[in-house]
Amino acid sequence: MVKKKNPADRHLNLRRNTYWYTRRIPKELQSVLNISRIDVSLKTSDLKYARALRDLKDAEISRLTYDKNALRRCKLEEAIKHFKQLEESVRVQNDEIRLINTPLTPRCLDEMGLEIEADALRIVEGNQAVRDKYYSITLAEALSLTLDRKRDSISDESKQKYDKAAEKFAAFLCTDTTSTPLNTIDRVLVHKFVLHLETTGHKRSTIQGLLSRLKVIWQQASNLGHVPAANPFENQEIVVADSREDNKTQLFDDEELKDIIKLVNQESNDFKLIIKILAFTGARPKEICSLTVSAFQEHSGVKVLVIKQGKTLAASRFIPLTEELITDIEKHCLTSQPDAPMFYLDEKEVGRLFSRIKKKVVKGEARKVMYSLRVHFATAAQRAGIREDIAAQLVGHSNAKTLTFGYYSKGYEPPILKRNYDQIADYIRQRWQVHITI
Repeated sequence: MVKKKNPADRHLNLRRNTYWYTRRIPKELQSVLNISRIDVSLKTSDLKYARALRDLKDAEISRLTYDKNALRRCKLEEAIKHFKQLEESVRVQNDEIRLINTPLTPRCLDEMGLEIEADALRIVEGNQAVRDKYYSITLAEALSLTLDRKRDSISDESKQKYDKAAEKFAAFLCTDTTSTPLNTIDRVLVHKFVLHLETTGHKRSTIQGLLSRLKVIWQQASNLGHVPAANPFENQEIVVADSREDNKTQLFDDEELKDIIKLVNQESNDFKLIIKILAFTGARPKEICSLTVSAFQEHSGVKVLVIKQGKTLAASRFIPLTEELITDIEKHCLTSQPDAPMFYLDEKEVGRLFSRIKKKVVKGEARKVMYSLRVHFATAAQRAGIREDIAAQLVGHSNAKTLTFGYYSKGYEPPILKRNYDQIADYIRQRWQVHITI
């Protein structure tokens, strides 16, 4: 009986302890690439690495199949290769003869409807401007290459931000990302984009974020040799004042927080427990709402929540808990499977409900939101005399000032974190009277 192949290993064949990539080329590409099948060694015996290399090759074939610009460029390169082979055959016979060994001219090829072949012949004859004008990589392609490169290292939310940055820049040019050649973008054009953003009321941090993502897109294209190394999105001056000082998240007043907690206590147990964890850990809402039951663990005799992935690398951490929270979470997770979500509310649902509660209590336009609970925790840490590096580890901030600690150190162990954490929790209970009953 023939063993059925694992679908996860498609296009992979093991030969003498080495994986090979083997697959049929889509019909629409066979005439372009002049092959009907690919059969190449991946030069590795590691299945996990072989799968990653396979995915890259699959992605390139998919891009050629569905991206018309990439396919046109591929056809152009194949035609150029063909004409250069003809050129070489003539040079072998007579070094002084440098003409292409064909009676055809670019004009003849155009009249025959062979536009790409005509351009290839022009390029071989020395007209490089044709390649730059009609076959350069587009903003959409550069974006795709960037996201493919980063697919395992950034979140879906970050990917959407890259998409929006590219779309916003293309909209400024009154076009779309698939019709924007990357090599037509220069520093003057980007400067005009910055001026446009400034005059349309965008905040400094928003402009910086857009430029940062567009800079990364350009850099990836540059790394692959599609555009020059000089990055037009780099070192652009932004004259809009930094509004972050005025827009800082603020603490709730004592009475405001008291009334908010009173209203929170009237909601569902899921919502109450999420808010209680946020208030007593300083965690980000998304970190808590995305936890599974298995995140509740014991390390070195300390019950903690394990954050495996978050906004930054520093967000991966142990979060100690009060005894009351430990009891609440144990009771909450009692009948759930380890891989089940700890909560069935996402951060947007929690945010909307908290916002409705807050509006009943907080008047005016003050920057007081659910994230203020994180500010309360950080403030309590400072007032309780906790060292900043320990407080930073508790809330998931990077506080590395040296290579030794910042790069090599794995941080403080749970018992030390717990001792410091208890001081913060005590301050929150006594100073702000935060009591949420599950």
